[in-house]
Amino acid sequence: MNIGIHSIDYAHFKKLAVNPKFRSKLLTSREMKFLMGKGFSTRIIAEMYCAKIAFIKAMGGTVSGCRMDEISVLQDWAGLSYIAVQGDTKIRFDARKCKITCSFTYSKLTATAVVLIYPAGL
Repeated sequence: MNIGIHSIDYAHFKKLAVNPKFRSKLLTSREMKFLMGKGFSTRIIAEMYCAKIAFIKAMGGTVSGCRMDEISVLQDWAGLSYIAVQGDTKIRFDARKCKITCSFTYSKLTATAVVLIYPAGL
């Protein structure tokens, strides 16, 4: 079982969140569709970013082998967030035979995400 956590200050992140080049490297097409309906909320983009970094940390702490644009932070029909992976990141994740869960919290100043990767049998 591995845990990753990441927190970011909105003031620092706000400049990045509005940059189209940064968004294209960070967000998947599924996330872009979701964000269009949310007015590209800085808070939601920050949560997605934190979840992706937390996922990478839970996978072993390095960015190598995990690309941000292969990690999607989405919501199911009930509004619960989940992480989906694709490409080489999915191959690395599937080899572990694990599941993922994530949780978010935010304040006026920060966004935080926690990701838990645990054996599929639990």
